[in-house]
Amino acid sequence: MLAGCQDGTVRVYDADTGAMKYILRGHTAEVLALCTVQDAGMSAGAPNVLTPIPSHPTRHTNLLLCSGSADASIRVWSTRSYTCLHVLREHADRVDHTRMEASALPLQRRRL
Repeated sequence: MLAGCQDGTVRVYDADTGAMKYILRGHTAEVLALCTVQDAGMSAGAPNVLTPIPSHPTRHTNLLLCSGSADASIRVWSTRSYTCLHVLREHADRVDHTRMEASALPLQRRRL
């Protein structure tokens, strides 16, 4: 499970136990949006909406996590290493919705 937090972190929880596994740091303001791509099918955005995308599994294996923040940046994270791979800072204002398509990823990124 994923949570975007007011302190600018993304928290990763074990879905079975509820225990927090990782804290991803990098944003300097509230995380408003999360999405995953590759072997996942969930999309999230303000205001507190988590939407399953039909016909996609919701397992989190070898996928990327995208976080949007009130700091006007988007961060792309690897869920294999839980490290930030890219920071996109081209936005003029807060990012409160994100969506990433697997078909838009470069081939080498599809196998993280």
